[in-house]
Amino acid sequence: MDYGIKNSRLRKQMDELEAEKRRLFLNKEISLSPAELMKAAKKLGFTQYVPDITQITAATAAVVKTQKADAMVPVVQKTVISKPVQPAKTTAETKSAKVERQAKNKTDDGDRKYKG
Repeated sequence: MDYGIKNSRLRKQMDELEAEKRRLFLNKEISLSPAELMKAAKKLGFTQYVPDITQITAATAAVVKTQKADAMVPVVQKTVISKPVQPAKTTAETKSAKVERQAKNKTDDGDRKYKG
């Protein structure tokens, strides 16, 4: 029976702590909302900056001019004129060409011996 009373008291305390946690979390979310931040900033003396439209237009025009100028300049500029590199012959091609040449030379030598 004693354990039942302690268990009941602990459950009640746990429910109260969870309710307190929910309340604190809700207060945190409300205080971090943009409207609440604006209110706090105004209380501290901050004012909202409203830019002059003519300044924005002039700045935008300058950005557009630089973007057009940048668009005319190529991104990659060639610095060296070179011919494309020919692929190297593989060793198998080189060996087969060498064997063919040697075979051709042997037949030519043999023809010369008989003819001449």
